[in-house]
Amino acid sequence: MSHFTVTLTFDKDIPSSKTTIDKLKKEIYDKIFRVEWLIKMIYFSKSDISCKGDKAFIKFKSVYENSKKSLTPKITTALKGSKWSKLYLDESLKAIKLQVVVKNKPDLNFGKSKKTRRKKKGGGKTKMTTSEFKEFLQGKEREGWKEVRKCNKTCSKIKTNYAKNKKKLKQQKECYGTCDKERLINIRKVHKQFSKEFKQFIKNM
Repeated sequence: MSHFTVTLTFDKDIPSSKTTIDKLKKEIYDKIFRVEWLIKMIYFSKSDISCKGDKAFIKFKSVYENSKKSLTPKITTALKGSKWSKLYLDESLKAIKLQVVVKNKPDLNFGKSKKTRRKKKGGGKTKMTTSEFKEFLQGKEREGWKEVRKCNKTCSKIKTNYAKNKKKLKQQKECYGTCDKERLINIRKVHKQFSKEFKQFIKNM
């Protein structure tokens, strides 16, 4: 099990208000989720993001071999790899440095099927093992990406004249953003609907 700590340094201090910090965390979370290959390789939630001074700290886990070599370029792409991705909080913050630290730790509980219980209305209970929930969640994520690809085909029909038409380019970006936002909303609904199973799943990673 590889434990990642990503330090994202900005060009100035992050505003200290809770609303602003929550907004920044959401932007970081959403940018990571937009990289399909990356999100399939890691275990990660919004609670794994923290902010202090001019830095944001992102922690996640991966079970894949050579994960540092494979994932570091994808993390850079998601959070600092382009003119658009390095800007945050309505372009008031700019990411100027990204550092990745990886520690390999054994996880004796990983892969074990632990049962979690979720109460139904009327006193009934449902049971889903960690491995069953993992398979269920991966299925939902695959469905989400399938819908995104279908939605993106519509966005790609917006002609931008090779990005020269700024109005159309903005419209196209907003269209892509809407497609991805819908996927994020749906996957978060699953996390909320099966909150106990999701927490147990994260705990057992």
